Amino acid sequence: MLKKLRGAVALSFAFILAFGSAGAGAMPRDAVEAWNAVKGPAAASIFNLAKRKHVGCYTLEEGQKTCVLANIAYLVEDLYSDDGPWPEYAIAVIHATVDTGNVDYFITYVFRRNGRSAYDFVSAEHGSVGNPVGVKLENGVLVMTTKTLRKNDAHCCPTGRTIWRVDPATGKARYLAGNR
Repeated sequence: MLKKLRGAVALSFAFILAFGSAGAGAMPRDAVEAWNAVKGPAAASIFNLAKRKHVGCYTLEEGQKTCVLANIAYLVEDLYSDDGPWPEYAIAVIHATVDTGNVDYFITYVFRRNGRSAYDFVSAEHGSVGNPVGVKLENGVLVMTTKTLRKNDAHCCPTGRTIWRVDPATGKARYLAGNR
């Protein structure tokens, strides 16, 4: 019974993502797949923020315009400060296609559990420190590891790693160690 219920909930979530609210238009298939892959406890909070976030984008058909971040996401990663059922912090990395080229635009959002089973948005970092691959909470401080370009790396394929200290209140990252 529980497995069937979980399947129905997942199917309902996929339906909501695909068709959105009335008048919002259909979400592209790759965005639906990206959002359906987010399974962590902050998934709903991350998605709700992305539905409200508008970013500049470009299409051949319409030129420069504004797009809803949730609709242009092709990869969404959610990382947590610990392995418990309701970690104190969540970091979401949303990758999106904002133009017709090969630009990998991503925004890193920090969320904090609000004492219940939901997460509140705390801050955002717009890709300036690299693509996060891990996060942990050490003595009340978020420590984030990111992929970083090294001297001879192709832009698609960073091989370096950098460790940052992230202030959850502001989302600002401070270099601790690794490649820069």
